[in-house]
Amino acid sequence: MLKSDTIKASESVFRLANCFLRVNTAKSKGVTKSFRLDEDVIRKIGLQARNNNTSFNAEINSILRKYVDWDMLATKVGMIPIARPILSDIFQNIMTKEQVIDLANNVAKNVIHEMVLFMKGNLTLELFLSWLIARMEHCSEVNYSIENTSTKPQIKIIFKHELG
Repeated sequence: MLKSDTIKASESVFRLANCFLRVNTAKSKGVTKSFRLDEDVIRKIGLQARNNNTSFNAEINSILRKYVDWDMLATKVGMIPIARPILSDIFQNIMTKEQVIDLANNVAKNVIHEMVLFMKGNLTLELFLSWLIARMEHCSEVNYSIENTSTKPQIKIIFKHELG
């Protein structure tokens, strides 16, 4: 592969990553349905919609979208919620730096691969980025940035967290 081809491929991969990570996916056509919900549920969702400065309908759609895109399958692949102070304590006081690195490498190479396959049905760059977006939107307060400083076709995503 020529150097110019490598740079073009790298730029193409970077544009694709930016597209998936920075732009919301196209909205699908809305369908009108009628549901009977408990009064306290309606009240709490209405309050949340006001706090988020959204309509009640948009809030309901957001809740259902999160369920369909993430919650419905997350527990089936072994995802569990864990309080940040507990996880931070494990990383800082129980595990050595080498153990944390080994765990991260294992998760990156094996666990994430299996999760994406199960939740998305296949593993392509587009599906992985779609899974990653859902993960960041629904499971964390993680900030991220994208870098493309190499001539190799690669994407480097840096997560910024408060876990030490």
